[in-house]
Amino acid sequence: MTAPIVFVDTETTSLRRPYRPAGRRIWEIGMIRREPDGTEREKGLLVYDVDLRDADPASLAVGRFHERHVRGNDHPLANPAAPDAPQVAEEAKAAATVQRWTTGAHLVGAVPAFEDLGLEDLLYRHGLCPGWHYHLCCVENLAAGKLGLQPPWDSDELSRKLGVEVSDEDKHTALGDARWAKAVYDAVMGLP
Repeated sequence: MTAPIVFVDTETTSLRRPYRPAGRRIWEIGMIRREPDGTEREKGLLVYDVDLRDADPASLAVGRFHERHVRGNDHPLANPAAPDAPQVAEEAKAAATVQRWTTGAHLVGAVPAFEDLGLEDLLYRHGLCPGWHYHLCCVENLAAGKLGLQPPWDSDELSRKLGVEVSDEDKHTALGDARWAKAVYDAVMGLP
């Protein structure tokens, strides 16, 4: 590996794929940056000031927004005790963090085009420019290719066939899904 890769996932206010992603706002971001030397670091972000005006209630339910999102200083995540708890940030700070973490890297995820569009919109709204490589890496495509499966496929089934399990509690959390993408990628690539 000659360039960093960032395993990434987002939770958003809509799962629809509009012509412009402006109506779809990111409220949670999970990133795992792997450097060419193999070192890694993780970052989870909860966007405090997410715009919900165009939110889709069904999409919010998938990521358990009303259960998991920060809505004030009395929320447990506003003062996290767990070392891997997501950092609570205003949208502008989250955008700057994403830019720092992804510049010069390849984005890897399950259907990373979804993250690519949403993160690009987030950065542009805050006067920042995406700096990640335009070649995106989809772990579902990698897994299906390795297993010789034709579409359509199910991500849970692909994972199981590779020996990768993910808990229901971690599914549809940004950092949990980024970790899942990393585990699938590593299984396909034969990495420990």
